[in-house]
Amino acid sequence: MTQPAGGRLAVALVHGPVMDRHGGEQTTALTNLDVHDIARSSRTYDVAAFYIVTPVEAQRAQACHIVGF
Repeated sequence: MTQPAGGRLAVALVHGPVMDRHGGEQTTALTNLDVHDIARSSRTYDVAAFYIVTPVEAQRAQACHIVGF
């Protein structure tokens, strides 16, 4: 049986620039399902920290709003 991380592991949900099919730069969308699912898994496995990383100010505000629930 695998031991839980014991609070030593951190997880990051990174919504950074990715390349689209035309070779252009895009940023993926942040959804509440992403945040809640990873937060639940992080809690289950005793992860020390869960970070949401995005270069888009509107997505950072949305993340704060989601976390507020």
